[in-house]
Amino acid sequence: MASKPVNLIISRVWWSEREPVLPLTVFSTATLDRLHHLEALCRMLPGAALSGAVFLPLVQRKGGALNEANSGLLKAAQKRLQDLHDRLEWGRDSSSGTSTGGAGGARAAAAAAAATAATAPCSLHLVLLTEVTADAGLAALVPINSLRNVALLAARTALVAMIDVDLAPSEGLAGRLLRDVSRVQGLQAELDAMWVLPAWESSPRLAAAEAAEVVNTARSADKPRLAGLWSSHAIRTFSEDVYARGHNATDFRRWLSSSKPYVVQYETGYEPWGIVAREHYLRWPFDERFRGCFRDKVTQVASLARSARLRFTVLPDAWLIHQPHLSSAAAQIAFNRTNITADSAAGTVGRGGDGGAAGEAGGAGALEAAAAAQAPPDRLAEASQAQVRALQKGVRYRGLDTTKFTLHKAHSLLTSDGAYAQMAAGTYRPAVGGQWRGCAGALPWLQQQQQQQQQQQQQKQQRASGGAGVSGGGGRGLRGTHRRRGRLRG
Repeated sequence: MASKPVNLIISRVWWSEREPVLPLTVFSTATLDRLHHLEALCRMLPGAALSGAVFLPLVQRKGGALNEANSGLLKAAQKRLQDLHDRLEWGRDSSSGTSTGGAGGARAAAAAAAATAATAPCSLHLVLLTEVTADAGLAALVPINSLRNVALLAARTALVAMIDVDLAPSEGLAGRLLRDVSRVQGLQAELDAMWVLPAWESSPRLAAAEAAEVVNTARSADKPRLAGLWSSHAIRTFSEDVYARGHNATDFRRWLSSSKPYVVQYETGYEPWGIVAREHYLRWPFDERFRGCFRDKVTQVASLARSARLRFTVLPDAWLIHQPHLSSAAAQIAFNRTNITADSAAGTVGRGGDGGAAGEAGGAGALEAAAAAQAPPDRLAEASQAQVRALQKGVRYRGLDTTKFTLHKAHSLLTSDGAYAQMAAGTYRPAVGGQWRGCAGALPWLQQQQQQQQQQQQQKQQRASGGAGVSGGGGRGLRGTHRRRGRLRG
């Protein structure tokens, strides 16, 4: 199941008409139930660019045209993203009815546009991608690295940062650091560095309202205030209860007392978020064999450390704070956050009748439909259990009774172990599909960077042996996509 190739189709693209004034593109991914996080992230990054890849799985038994339910779901998703982009680009919803005809309406629209420009959030690029499958378990596993690569391809700035959509950057990132010309020049000069953003999270013991207040406080706090939140157990280091080694190397105690950047030693399993020169991600994109929630980012960071030979330098005055949310189905199972038992989810164990599969298909799309309708959190939580059940469904594999989730986890761990072995041998290359290769060779801003890299390599060769010419690239892009300025219709 997890080894099936990803087949993403672009449904629609929205492209901001505003050019970013800060030299950073944050790229991220989202599902429909996390669009509010994507909007919040954009508002937290005024002046920067944000590229978001939004995933919509569509489950149906037969190929060809979408069935009625999925066709309606796709239209609802497109409308939600259209409204989101209109809000952030123009300060209005497409359905708000605030625009009026005539000269008065035109003057009002111009005034609104001027007001929006004065307090504009990020420059937002959105891509809505669908994947049609008959396997509800596969649909519950977000093709996270493929989506990250799609979002990365829209980055036109020299500096990029992959930041998960549920993370809130501190106010100082876009408010001070990226507006300091000398600091930015320093970031750009250190091409072989990942500038680490320390990551925190609110205590899971806090109620929802308290956690939201803590997140807002941590975003705007100074470091003494952060230290106070940590000592009072209102915040903790990110994921310290389930995967501490993912961020231990950052050395949070040292960070709290540091006024200057400092280099930390890479450790196996380290997976910080940070700012990187875009060229490194283009050479070492995200391995698209990973879906779900196991080792997708760990393996990527390892490739930057072991193959790209990046240093990890911790920024002293910018950080991230996680915003609580409903976990994905895979994460709920992985971290034991669901009450569904394997027996209740097993259904038919990969043999005989079709009743289990029919029930699985019947629950598919429940979370997406609830999210498209902007259902309340308790309804979203209830709908997500259909995905949990699909992953805990019993299957027969090589003579053994197991579950789809167990197979997914085993695939991820084996894939990561194999990648680590290839890194040690110096033979690792991230697995990407023809869609990535086609776009990386065709998009004009990426072609320009590739030509610059080739020219730099040519200059090095000329100093030694006279050099050679520079060639361009081409190829087919992502299926179903085309680019225009402004709002893009599919």
